[in-house]
Amino acid sequence: MVKFLHTADWQIGETFHFLGERSLYLKDARVGAVQRIAELAVDEAVDFVLVAGDVFEFAHPDRISLQRLARAMRTYQGPWLLLPGNHDPAVPNGIWDQLTDASNFSEEVIFMATAVPVFLDGCKTAVLPAPLRARYAGRDLSDDLDRMESPSDYLRIGVAHGAVRGILPEQAEVNNPIAADRVERARLDYLALGDWHGFYRINERTFYSGTPETDRFTQNDSGSVAIVKIAGPGELPVVSQHRTSHFVWHEKVVNIGGPMDLDRLEHELQGFGESDVVKLTIRGYVDLEGLQSLGVLEEDMRARVQVLDWDADGVELAPSDEEIASLALQGVNGLVLERLFERRASLDRGVFRRAVIELLALDEVR
Repeated sequence: MVKFLHTADWQIGETFHFLGERSLYLKDARVGAVQRIAELAVDEAVDFVLVAGDVFEFAHPDRISLQRLARAMRTYQGPWLLLPGNHDPAVPNGIWDQLTDASNFSEEVIFMATAVPVFLDGCKTAVLPAPLRARYAGRDLSDDLDRMESPSDYLRIGVAHGAVRGILPEQAEVNNPIAADRVERARLDYLALGDWHGFYRINERTFYSGTPETDRFTQNDSGSVAIVKIAGPGELPVVSQHRTSHFVWHEKVVNIGGPMDLDRLEHELQGFGESDVVKLTIRGYVDLEGLQSLGVLEEDMRARVQVLDWDADGVELAPSDEEIASLALQGVNGLVLERLFERRASLDRGVFRRAVIELLALDEVR
């Protein structure tokens, strides 16, 4: 019985700038995921760890990231086999040449930068790599696996990075395609794939593990690794999914039209905490009291979750006549408020709403 851990798309060094200043925590989580992978590999007593491309987000990661990655991997003392992907291709004099000479990584870390089989004699397994040598290969590099030889009593494990033709979205197949029947052509016991960031079963011998730390709002079953068991050559693999992601990403669109909807929204958001990354889009309309409630809710959410992408520009302010009359803002504030409501039809809803909020805040300070 051979048992190994299949993972991919670590994207070490990813910045997440589009999520603002707290995105640094998400960058750090990439290395934390590798630490959890190493711990899982120890707990599961796997024979080796196989990384199917995109170890790094960029072709030239900084030295600190390399050192932190090497330290995270040391918990598991068995073989780590790392494949170049489209984000970190094996270009001449690139990162993979530097890694070969790097003293940060243990001798058990194998960099598969060339299309040459790696023989793990201890568990009688041949790992057949199809490394990317450019960001976009333009052809199916896994063709090379068909011609690779291995001992008859060794498992044949292929590893590639790209999109399986005819199964993944068509736009994903253009630059780094992989034939859907590669396991038959190359006589593989298992084909470990990377590039698709979710856990995905192509067929009984072909799987995407997905990224181990969720990195986008797309609901594609990301944030896990695969543990693979194979009894021997020709036997079907037994594949189990193991969650490794620390952060959970949520995308929510909410329509509100009154106090009850606001109460319901507040109740639904109570379950979020510091391990959540939340994108919230709110549409509809509120009165002035509801507008202030939304502001309080946004502040509460920003303090509670790790990252919040809050979009309430689709909310229209619709105060009642009684509310407007009760404001009784004095002086310049009252005049500006009056003009705002006169021109509200020609103003952007988000601008109008924020201006009213600022006026109310100024009046409270006064």
